[in-house]
Amino acid sequence: VSNRSMATRLIKEGHVLLNGHIATKGGMVLRANDQVRIYIPAPEPPKLVPQPISLEVLYEDSHLLVVNKPAGIVVHPSKGHPDDTLVNALLAHCKNLPGIGGKERPGIVHRLDKGTSGVLVVAKDEETHIALTRAFSERKVKKSYLALVHGIPNPPRQVISAPIGRNPRHRTMMGVVEKGREAISEIKVLSKGERFSLLKVKIETGRTHQIRVHTSHIGHPVVGDQLYGRKEDAELYGTTRPALHAWQLRLTHPTTGKVMMLEALLPRDLVVLSEQLRVTIPESVPTS
Repeated sequence: VSNRSMATRLIKEGHVLLNGHIATKGGMVLRANDQVRIYIPAPEPPKLVPQPISLEVLYEDSHLLVVNKPAGIVVHPSKGHPDDTLVNALLAHCKNLPGIGGKERPGIVHRLDKGTSGVLVVAKDEETHIALTRAFSERKVKKSYLALVHGIPNPPRQVISAPIGRNPRHRTMMGVVEKGREAISEIKVLSKGERFSLLKVKIETGRTHQIRVHTSHIGHPVVGDQLYGRKEDAELYGTTRPALHAWQLRLTHPTTGKVMMLEALLPRDLVVLSEQLRVTIPESVPTS
């Protein structure tokens, strides 16, 4: 075990055997033919508790809830983020949500990265969760994003079709790789300055970090993206998150059959950033 603190914990909890006996202390010197067995216990799922975190509700009925997720909040608890997540806020807002679609991610049918703001749909009952999950997997839900990027793509409207998979050199990153999963993004320049532009991005697929990977792949990374873009953005422009916003989401209501167009206003921090980058926000993009 490379992590010393983890090794110490495993020994204290009796998960390490030396020659068939429970090891009692660390730092023991092994001899030839000694046998060491380590039993790593299964990780315990985080305990989900309701937390009174403010939600901006865009739409709600007895079947589903649509919120405008702010940048900086994680969708569901994970390693390093045990609480203060969107799920914790949802549990406080929806009293009957626990268990819908699973214990660890109740109600969640799709995700947004921590630094991405915008429209996010939540199922409030099991039937709706199943129907929405199927709609997303069958690409029946149409998603449009807004992104401030470096440079001006040419042509101003293009389709990026490049497979995405785990970066073989950096396992915490995704990348365009030959044997990756199909990923399709359609970009359109809505407005441009001298060195930056505002894009509307429609995604046909929903791969991890898809827009950030694709725009970086064509040489126009999202401003503020510390993972796939330019690390100096934070110092130069004061942005602490990728300038990416889930703007519009079009879906068919699983119960009523009504076609819904859900929209989240461009948040204030991206409006201020666009002004700093001298990129005019067009009238077709409402702002907060």
